[in-house]
Amino acid sequence: MTALLPSDKRDGPGIKRGRSLSDQSRHDRRMIRLASWTVPVAVLAIVASPLAAPDPRAEKERLNPRDTALARSGLLRPADLAPGWQRTPSGADDDEPTRCPGWSPDFSAFTITGKARADFEHARAGAAILSTVEVYPSNRQAIGDFRTGAKPGLTRCLRSLLNEGFRQGGQGVQARVVSARMLRSPRIGDRSATYRLVARVRSAGTSVPAYFDLHVFQRGRSIGGLFFTGTGVRVPDQLALARTVAGRLR
Repeated sequence: MTALLPSDKRDGPGIKRGRSLSDQSRHDRRMIRLASWTVPVAVLAIVASPLAAPDPRAEKERLNPRDTALARSGLLRPADLAPGWQRTPSGADDDEPTRCPGWSPDFSAFTITGKARADFEHARAGAAILSTVEVYPSNRQAIGDFRTGAKPGLTRCLRSLLNEGFRQGGQGVQARVVSARMLRSPRIGDRSATYRLVARVRSAGTSVPAYFDLHVFQRGRSIGGLFFTGTGVRVPDQLALARTVAGRLR
C-alpha cells in the first residue's frame, strides 16, 4: 500500500526513496534528538488539556463492553506501519474536550459509549502517531458530535495549546508554531476534517521544523482521529493510514 506499511522498503517516516535514516547528517540527527523531547511536551498539552473541574459541556460517558471493543477494533495497528515503529504505553485519558479562550463548543448533547487509544513512536526519526476512536449510541449522535467540533476555530486552539506546551519544554530549546490551518479534507469515511500545524524548534543557533497533522473522521456510529507528529520531516502517507482506520469504523 504505502510507505508506512510493512511491504515498503523505507526505514521510517519522511525518508525519501533510497535514503535510510542513517544517511541523515550528524547535524540533522542532533536536532532530531533535541526536538524529540521538546515536541512530546507540546503534544501532551493538546492530548491532555486539563481543566480545573469537570466540564459540563463535555460529552457524557456511558461506556459498555461491546462498544469499547468496537472502538479498540478500529484503532491503527502495528501491522499497518513500517519497521521502526513501536507501540508505546498510552497515557491516562482526559475525558474533557480541548478548550481554549474563544473555543468552547457544547458537546453535552452527545454520549460516548465506547472509546480506545493507541500510541506509536519511531524514536530514531523523532516521529509519533496517536490513534483514537470514540463510539456513540447512534449514527446521528456521531454526526452531531463531529459537526460540533470540526470547525476552523479549533485551529487557533491547537496553536495556543502547542505553544503552551513548548513553553514548558525549556532546557535551552525554543519552539513556536509558525503556521496553523484547517485544510479542505479529502474524503475519509463519511465526513472528515484535517488540521495542519508547523512549528520551528531552535537550539544553539540552528533549527528544525516540527509537523503536526490531525485527521478527524466519522463513519457510522464512530469518530476516529489520527494525530501525526514529525520532527524534521512530515510523516508521509497519512491519508492512506486514515482511510485504513476509517474502513474499520462502524
